Amino acid sequence: MREITQPLRTEAFLAPQWRHRYRAIQVTRGSDGAVLEVPASATITSLLDFNPQWFVDRLVQTRGAASFMVVLDLTNACTDACGMCFTMAKRKAEGLNRHADVDVVLARIGQMQRWYPDVFRLVALVGSGEPLIVPGVERLLHGVADLGLALHVYTAGKNLGRPDVRTALARGAVSVRVSLDATDEDTFRKVHQTAGLSERIEAVRRLVAARDAVSGQSQAMVGLSMVIQKANSHQIGPFASLARDVGCDFVSFHQETYGLVQGGFGETEAQRLTEDLAAAERMTDDTFTVTVPRLASRPTVFKRAATTLSDQDTLDRCFSSRHKPVIGSDYSGCCIGGSNLDFKKHSYVGPLTDEATMTTLRTVIDHGLGTALGRPARLNCDSCELAAYDRAMERILAHLDGEQEWNTRLVPFEPGVDHDAAYEVMFGSHTPSNALAVRPDGTLRTRLPLLPTDLASRNP
Repeated sequence: MREITQPLRTEAFLAPQWRHRYRAIQVTRGSDGAVLEVPASATITSLLDFNPQWFVDRLVQTRGAASFMVVLDLTNACTDACGMCFTMAKRKAEGLNRHADVDVVLARIGQMQRWYPDVFRLVALVGSGEPLIVPGVERLLHGVADLGLALHVYTAGKNLGRPDVRTALARGAVSVRVSLDATDEDTFRKVHQTAGLSERIEAVRRLVAARDAVSGQSQAMVGLSMVIQKANSHQIGPFASLARDVGCDFVSFHQETYGLVQGGFGETEAQRLTEDLAAAERMTDDTFTVTVPRLASRPTVFKRAATTLSDQDTLDRCFSSRHKPVIGSDYSGCCIGGSNLDFKKHSYVGPLTDEATMTTLRTVIDHGLGTALGRPARLNCDSCELAAYDRAMERILAHLDGEQEWNTRLVPFEPGVDHDAAYEVMFGSHTPSNALAVRPDGTLRTRLPLLPTDLASRNP
């Protein structure tokens, strides 16, 4: 692949040729030339579309006390009923027909932009349910764009069939990831518990066409996503080909995780899946990117429960809750509360309509979650799957403490070659809460119990 020129540090978002294309960032101090390298496992899945050069500059300038984005948990409703959905328990408990008021949400987004005008740039529609079915979503999408903010969207794709939604996304999105998980109707029905794969594939084609029709005005990258499970595990290669053939910019593969791992794989299957992922990754070229679990280092969490008490100082070290808070009909301080009711309960603040809720949200961002709550909370901070991001922020701030000049460089990766050598792809085995762990070189460990307390050591 061709060599890519480093992005300009004044640009908030990466150009498409850099997104999903770097394995680490290197931060060099101006005073002595010392270099801190932060691996992509702590950045590529957490910085999303941000340009790390721009991001590091703003991180240091604000000492981390700012919100770069907001995550919207708009609805508990969904068009599908995927068995691997790790938000289903939360959605059922709150009510599947619960929607946020898009006008209230849009007003609060504007308020956050006024709080942090120099850093607040992104609105992510990646919440519990299907974001594109919330009433008034087209008004929200255009409203975000009118504010000069960018959109990052995860969707199951059904409502991409609406021309008004496609137009809004082509206008304002930097990334749209469509979860299809299958290449044929029968597998799609097994995984999503609904019909309509061909219609969604056509909708993706039309979204790509809408994006291309405003070429030069749209930053949107469009991609497909697959969560690997028994029903679709034979389709890794064909799924990557499907994404490329419909005009997508990327395809992402993930293992089951976040408290809902059905597994059922044997040793031979796990090794075959790893080989299939490696073959798919080799499809990466100058215009199409394949991301696999061992590049992104997405943790596998077999049990997701808020069991360990975290003190206020520990809570204040959570940069995730400050940089990318989750809001919807209401707000809870812990980011994971957007997808898990247990974590939401232990950090709950209040309805989004209340000014007191927004006051607490700003305190979280400016001073930390512990300071805002004024108490310890049972949130498992020491073993949180987001800990890699938080520790990376601490390392960067410590490295640049007192510095007047620095430079951040993106380290490009070579597909199929550059991976975290210590990382293992995790597949659920035949035994519940046990994993088959396959290393990048193909060696395998079996019957490995994976507990939440293991995560901190697994995340660099």
